[in-house]
Amino acid sequence: MSNLAKIGVITLALGAVLYGAYGLGYGQAEAKGLAALRLVQVEREEERRAAAEAYGKALADTLSRYQQEVATAQQAAQTLSAKNNALETQAQTLRRDIKNATAGSVHVFSAEFVRLWNGFIGAASPTPRAVPAPGGAGGAAGGGTAGAASGAGFPGVGQPASVTEEDVLEFMAYYGSRCQRLESKERAWQTLAKGWATK
Repeated sequence: MSNLAKIGVITLALGAVLYGAYGLGYGQAEAKGLAALRLVQVEREEERRAAAEAYGKALADTLSRYQQEVATAQQAAQTLSAKNNALETQAQTLRRDIKNATAGSVHVFSAEFVRLWNGFIGAASPTPRAVPAPGGAGGAAGGGTAGAASGAGFPGVGQPASVTEEDVLEFMAYYGSRCQRLESKERAWQTLAKGWATK
């Protein structure tokens, strides 16, 4: 075999080795690249799964809190309804006693009394009345200090307003029941708000 043939064989052999080495290196690099890509994909899938689980837990917690708040509100509404029913029963019981309590009474309250009453409860804005001077023009019907002390000289004093004791008690039955209902509602709201503030 000539030298030229030997060189050709060596060159071919060397080329085959180099090609094989290149192919092996390329294959290893490709495998490593694919492995790295798969690792990134797995990490992203885990991140997405973790985010989905966190979102699901947050949603479940929110739903649980909402259900607790609804249950608390329903309980407060039931308690308030029961209290209102009890107050209404109490008011009806008291109203039945009004006729007996006022039987035979002839008290009729003056227009001035009614004006002040309405002013105290906010049903009307009472206009301030000037106190008449002792012995002044308004001191008729008793005159002087005695007349002022007895209410003489005040507009409406001594004039019947057709408001009887029965009327006053009927009003108090309504107004007292209304006030108690409002107080019960306020307490229920305060309890509810306090429960929400601690969550």
